[in-house]
Amino acid sequence: MGAEEVSLSPKVRQVLAVLALRSGTVITQDSLVAELWAEEPPRSATTTMQTYVYQLRQAVEALDGSCVAGEVVRTESPGYLLSDIAIDVDVVRFRVLVNNAKAHLRTSAEDALSFGRHALNIVRGAPMADVRQGQLLRGSAVRLGEEIMATHELVIEAQLMLRRYSEVIVELYEQCARNPLREGFYYQLMTALAKTGRRSEALDVYAQLTRILRDELGIDPSQSFRRLHMQILEGADEHAPYDSQLA
Repeated sequence: MGAEEVSLSPKVRQVLAVLALRSGTVITQDSLVAELWAEEPPRSATTTMQTYVYQLRQAVEALDGSCVAGEVVRTESPGYLLSDIAIDVDVVRFRVLVNNAKAHLRTSAEDALSFGRHALNIVRGAPMADVRQGQLLRGSAVRLGEEIMATHELVIEAQLMLRRYSEVIVELYEQCARNPLREGFYYQLMTALAKTGRRSEALDVYAQLTRILRDELGIDPSQSFRRLHMQILEGADEHAPYDSQLA
């Protein structure tokens, strides 16, 4: 269930987001109160929060009359749990598809690519951009953002395994610009450039990342990245199959 499918107040959307991001896990009442009001909860916080849960259950029933709201948004001591079986939760679907993509990467890059793309179609845009975020949701949004970024890497990895090198170069330049400290995208970009005969550009990418890492973090690129650099310098076979770093 996506919050955009029904009209929910901001606080109810916040409750839904917390339960959805950790579907199948009990979220304590204290955690929900802290998420909704931080360090200044009203005296009626617990009662008000229970009202928001009731309103969420009403919305569930309005969406699907066949659902028993109490089985979807369940009361489980010491709090509440959103069933990841009884209802269609976007983040659960995303993670299932990502797991399928990972499982297929070694045996079928085409299937991995398909699962990965479907996963990314579910989570377009910034995670929870339209939901108020307390400390709990901010942490969850960071984790989900990292999962999404890793899925972008996986999708590109599948394309590299399928030797679609030229198709990913523009996207990889964009990803490197948006994520200047994420070595994985640079590794993939260097590989794609080298495989398409653009060795000098690939070496420029290595120099750029080395400079950024040293300036920002005081470290050098990883051993695998340095190994790739050396292979390109030595004129590695452009036609050799891509050796996946993720499979």
